[in-house]
Amino acid sequence: NKMPKGGDLHNHLVGSLYSEFLLELAIKASLYFDPVTNCFSQDQKPQTIPASDIPKKPLLLNQFSNAISMRAPPSINGAIGHDHFMYKCFGIIESIVSHVDPKELVEAVRKHARLQNVCYLELMVGLN
Repeated sequence: NKMPKGGDLHNHLVGSLYSEFLLELAIKASLYFDPVTNCFSQDQKPQTIPASDIPKKPLLLNQFSNAISMRAPPSINGAIGHDHFMYKCFGIIESIVSHVDPKELVEAVRKHARLQNVCYLELMVGLN
């Protein structure tokens, strides 16, 4: 048996989702990506791109990955790390998860917690 990791406290549900999973959700919901705002919507506009095209276009995939995570340096993200995470990442994530059943989100987080041997998980819903 593996030693349990313990627990994750004060864990935001949407902040616990992996970027690959979020992209899968956007594709499944037939959302459109706006490369100017990095957000998703159900509205097709001249500047939007189907989420299903993102994995096929390396530059777009790189832009999405940088926008939705902390992997790029702040100079690329246009904000200091904390502000990017709290005010940009969460907004982009929310533009995807608002079109998804919350049970699917919780199950994805539970699955990853199990794989990491987490025995207690305390999830928060909302940005505050």
